[in-house]
Amino acid sequence: MAQIYRTVHKDKHYVIGVALSNLAGVYHKRQRYSEAEQLFRDVLRRYGTELAADHQLVDIARVRLGTALVPQRKYADAERELLAGYQILIKQSTPPPAWVESARKELVAVYDSLDRRADADKVRAELAAAAQKSAEVAAAK
Repeated sequence: MAQIYRTVHKDKHYVIGVALSNLAGVYHKRQRYSEAEQLFRDVLRRYGTELAADHQLVDIARVRLGTALVPQRKYADAERELLAGYQILIKQSTPPPAWVESARKELVAVYDSLDRRADADKVRAELAAAAQKSAEVAAAK
């Protein structure tokens, strides 16, 4: 798919990044984290020339890059990418709940690995509050 987009758009369109991000997601699911990391970094470079820094695709790519860094024990890089994506996502009027939750869970993993209990507990509290809110919304329906 990415090759088709490259041919049509001369390697200069954000949809190429979307296709590569999807491929990186496949690598991640197959536990090929280093390859996923490289592709997510390429995706972010591409998005940087095509999209605003606070575009949702950029934020999601940063979260996804962070999730590829955690299993490689690259915690400092993972924290930076996860926080950057997360902090922008939560400022959006309707952030995608799955990506916000994913960022929070991965941040907890990073903080636990770095023995930063206070940070991990803060994010756990955010997860619990979001779960409670979701349960209340579901019950109201």
